[in-house]
Amino acid sequence: MWAYGKADWEAVKSHLQTFSANLVSDQGTPIPVNELWLTIKQELLQTMPRLIPSKQTSPQIRVPWITQDIRALLRKRNKLYLKLRKVRANFDQHSQNLRTKYKALKSLVQKQVRRAYWDYLEGMLNMDPDPTDYRPKSNTVTKKFWSFIKAQKTDSTGTAPLKQNGILKSDPLEKAEILNQQFQSVFTDEDTQHLPDMGPSPYAPIANIHISTEGVFKLLQNINPSKASGPDSIPGRLLKECAREVAPALRMLFQRSVTTGQLPDDWKVKAETVGILNPHDWTTFWVLFDEGHVEVGQGARVGLRRFLYWHFEQPYTIRAVSVSNGYGFSGDWQLNQFEGRHDCCLWNCQIE
Repeated sequence: MWAYGKADWEAVKSHLQTFSANLVSDQGTPIPVNELWLTIKQELLQTMPRLIPSKQTSPQIRVPWITQDIRALLRKRNKLYLKLRKVRANFDQHSQNLRTKYKALKSLVQKQVRRAYWDYLEGMLNMDPDPTDYRPKSNTVTKKFWSFIKAQKTDSTGTAPLKQNGILKSDPLEKAEILNQQFQSVFTDEDTQHLPDMGPSPYAPIANIHISTEGVFKLLQNINPSKASGPDSIPGRLLKECAREVAPALRMLFQRSVTTGQLPDDWKVKAETVGILNPHDWTTFWVLFDEGHVEVGQGARVGLRRFLYWHFEQPYTIRAVSVSNGYGFSGDWQLNQFEGRHDCCLWNCQIE
């Protein structure tokens, strides 16, 4: 995790300003769009570890009612448990004292956690002193309350029953077919063979698009730094803090992309999925998810014939893996075998 509050922003801005000036002033052979993007991306990513400190964050989920005092008790309880494990086979006086002390501390921690939990709920439900005004104290309280209620939900209702021809359908396959028919019905099948002649356009041709540095600077200033990075792993905080310095380099990139009609390879979504699935044939797929990236491929071993890849700087939790049909396609998935562990899974499936 980047510690932006301790970053040397003056050094970062000075370095990126020099880089942008050298890149823009280079009047040699025009750099291709993809190479130009990789140069800017590499410079931004290499500048961060040199001038912005980082810190390791705990992967544990922290609940808001656990205070520092309770965390201290939890650490003390855990240390005492480790000591008790070493002498659990003994029945001398020292071991008995450790067991008694551990049980008492465990009971105290449970009481403190329960008390803190209910105090937290009471704080969210607390109303204004005026008995005639039952509005919450602020929007923050309302948001915290409903976020807590949503987190307590354990059931997933999914799509409600749908009605077709006066009959209520609750089967998942029937509901999917109803929605598919509804989506297809909104599209019009145009007659492209007999198009009317509209004559010459009354509007003047569009002029050449010119991208200004100030326009790029304004867009960079509007970036929300609290949002996650995109597939390029460049944080929004870096782009916003150094908007003035990186705007000339990005303007050069955008202008060349518009002029040549080309996009960097990183901006294109590639999925070589042709022929990976044949109807009525059982096919094995693998999914690997670890350290902020997800890979999908075809084969009985992880790493074979990868056709999809995503990578993000911040790791995230994979809670579900599923298969589905693309829009406009119908068929029933059948699962023959599934194997999974904490970082990857394999399944053998077919579609009919």
